[in-house]
Amino acid sequence: MGITTAQIQAFFAGKRGVIPPPTGPSEPAPSIEVQLVWSGAVTPTGAVVKARLASGTEAQIVVSESANLSNPAFQATEQGKDDNILTFQPTGLKPNTRYYYGIKGSQVAKAGRFRTAPAPKTDFEFVSSACAGWNGPASGVARKMSDSYIFKEIPDRHPNAALFLHLGDLHYRDTAAANVESYRNNFRHVHQQALGNQNYLYERLPIAYVWDDHDNGPDNADSTHIGQPYVNQAYREYVPHYPIQKSLVTGATPTDGQLAIAQTYALGSVRFIMLDARSHRLGADFLGSEQLVWLKETLGAATEPVIVITSGVPWVGGGLDYWGGAAEQRADIANFLMAESNRKNGVLLNDRVVLITGDAHMLACDSGLNSQYATVDGTPTGTRLDGAQFPGPAVFATAALDSNESIKGGPYTNGQLKGTGQYGHFAVSHITDAGVPKIKLTFTGYRREAVAAYTTNYTTRLSYTKLFLDQDYPAVL
Repeated sequence: MGITTAQIQAFFAGKRGVIPPPTGPSEPAPSIEVQLVWSGAVTPTGAVVKARLASGTEAQIVVSESANLSNPAFQATEQGKDDNILTFQPTGLKPNTRYYYGIKGSQVAKAGRFRTAPAPKTDFEFVSSACAGWNGPASGVARKMSDSYIFKEIPDRHPNAALFLHLGDLHYRDTAAANVESYRNNFRHVHQQALGNQNYLYERLPIAYVWDDHDNGPDNADSTHIGQPYVNQAYREYVPHYPIQKSLVTGATPTDGQLAIAQTYALGSVRFIMLDARSHRLGADFLGSEQLVWLKETLGAATEPVIVITSGVPWVGGGLDYWGGAAEQRADIANFLMAESNRKNGVLLNDRVVLITGDAHMLACDSGLNSQYATVDGTPTGTRLDGAQFPGPAVFATAALDSNESIKGGPYTNGQLKGTGQYGHFAVSHITDAGVPKIKLTFTGYRREAVAAYTTNYTTRLSYTKLFLDQDYPAVL
């Protein structure tokens, strides 16, 4: 049976509801079975929606501003490809607008929603976290996949979030296999948990996701991982991602299917750069030469007042699996941020950048005192600058969704509050401070109460605000 209009409306109106099984003879069978849907790669005028057909070979998407899918703003039909995955790319939409979509054969079989990206100078919010599905040696059980209620609670608490940033460890399968089917299977299982809590989030908030180690391969995965070609293929098939390593200078997107899955995009007046520290990691080189060149090019070409760099591993502190394990590469990046040649309108790149990191199962923030790794002489091995005199970028740690608590790296000026059921919320607002236009980035770290059921009880564990000059910056090419 198909899903009725009333059921679609109830699906989005009820915070905890799911679409019930269709009833009654009036709705014919939808002719397809949709196993999963999620959206991402939102822009001011479009998005990407991925769906997998469990039965059938093609489906249509209907996109509308109405929950009942009336007066469609976009419609298209796609054939299933690469494990019967459908890739829809709605276009011609309005900025900062909530849209509902249905995937249908003869009738709607699966529904979801997303919000298009805000235009520049628009206030917005986003959510960030990582690490779901490992409760570790303390219990002797590795659950590997999470079905925590936190995935329902986040979109209920922040229904207007522009994006959910997932910074890795989507699961803890630690797969090391020389075939693509093993990695496709991991993505399918994430969407097939008994309570459907992860689906609840992915059907309601667009996602931007780059892996860390456990979802890329085995623990501490790097470029020698036997499955790298196959997990990269599965990611490109299944995940609604932004163009991989698209150049802000030429606008070109490389066609190499084995490039690190680094991505860049803009929401409002904020440029996001998501790094992949696993695909090409080898020893003390976390990014690989192509990604490092792309990172510097993207930083130089960014015109937005605020730049958010995300990393699946902690930036602050030592440790071989953190950025301390790539100390010279970290210093090279920090020196680039501090370089006078990259100063625009009197502002260093360093002063426009913040980092958001995963992996460490904690909430933390550093104001720049401990995050400065640039050197006095500008060489990767030189004497480190004093963070009190020359602060580094602000750094935020935002985990764990559903994993054993842990502390990694540091020190931080605020926090290092270990815990599970945690995430970070960021609000971007435009203000006037003493007559000067500025952008205010407000971070709040939340932790849910330790209960097995759905809860609205969250504790604010950490908060921090940073101001940026609200002005455009010419590209340094």
